[in-house]
Amino acid sequence: PGDEYFIGVRTKNGEGLFSSPGLSNGIVYRPETKIPDKLYAGHSAGSNEVSVLSPSDLHTIKQIQIPGTNSVNFMVLTPDGRYLYVSVTGDSSGLHIIDTVTDELISSVTDPILGQYNSYLVFSPDGRFAYMGGEVSGLLIDTQLALSEPANAILNKNYFNFSNTPQKAVISPDGKLLYVLPIYSDSLAVINTQSIPFMASGSMPIDPVITRIAVPSGSQSISISPDGRQVYLTGESFSTVDTLNRKVTASFPLTGTEQALSRFGHTLVAIGPRDITGYNRKLSVIDTNSSAIISQISVIPDNMYNSLNKLLISPDESVAYALESGSNNLDIIDLSGKTLLTQVSLPAATNILLKTRTGPSDT
Repeated sequence: PGDEYFIGVRTKNGEGLFSSPGLSNGIVYRPETKIPDKLYAGHSAGSNEVSVLSPSDLHTIKQIQIPGTNSVNFMVLTPDGRYLYVSVTGDSSGLHIIDTVTDELISSVTDPILGQYNSYLVFSPDGRFAYMGGEVSGLLIDTQLALSEPANAILNKNYFNFSNTPQKAVISPDGKLLYVLPIYSDSLAVINTQSIPFMASGSMPIDPVITRIAVPSGSQSISISPDGRQVYLTGESFSTVDTLNRKVTASFPLTGTEQALSRFGHTLVAIGPRDITGYNRKLSVIDTNSSAIISQISVIPDNMYNSLNKLLISPDESVAYALESGSNNLDIIDLSGKTLLTQVSLPAATNILLKTRTGPSDT
């Protein structure tokens, strides 16, 4: 009781399409990856373990010890699903890498500076680099060195600067542009990822920020369409950003928080709007082609003080999975029927769903 979990989902037999929270639409197909069905749970309340769980009954298959005594901050899968990166904050800050085939901790990138970079981690589509963001700046990690020479894995500790605010980010499908959203800010930074390695070596001291796109203030979450043509923001409003013309093309009030984009980008489900008590107990289903709400679904948690927290959409876009903050409940919602199908009680209060994409035959 009182613990929180980070949950990661592995596709059936490891075959299918994978992405990470920061790379929600930079999709990679790796049919040669053979990894059995399993979930990953990382405690975020004073625990330094990642638990491997059975998806059928959530019993613990294995517990992986993470160095240090602090909490797991977030977990992100590489685009091919082979490695799980676990961020730990506090006096033992580090980025720890788990092989998802063997479920063994195989490497750790440790540096006191990593404690400042706990807002996001985004992989390039080929998995070659990882971009981490914190409250004021970003750093670049060489993922090959993270495995072979972890002491030399951090290439650049300050590839851009922002005001003192947490951030979210996504990367374009071709890996050339990183879109960084300072939460509650009124601008979206567009970063040229091609210049960051040169900055690290000192041979090209240029500002990687190409431009800053004006967006409605209060944005808290971000996703990108599979073709990279649109970026979607949710928070105090829903906004669609045209990445070619670099401007907002649609926006309307939403007062929501998190969002989940469907596998093919046709549908976006956002938490919100808030009800009259200030809690998030509705889902808004948005057609990304028209940037319009096509339905809203009310979800009534067991406890009147619980809000919907994180989201995941099934591959066929028929079902949404929503976590309740302050609760063990995972709500399973029929998007077409606009009804709550069932609630599943998880082992402990859950904080985040690790978003992965599955193949057509996966469940």
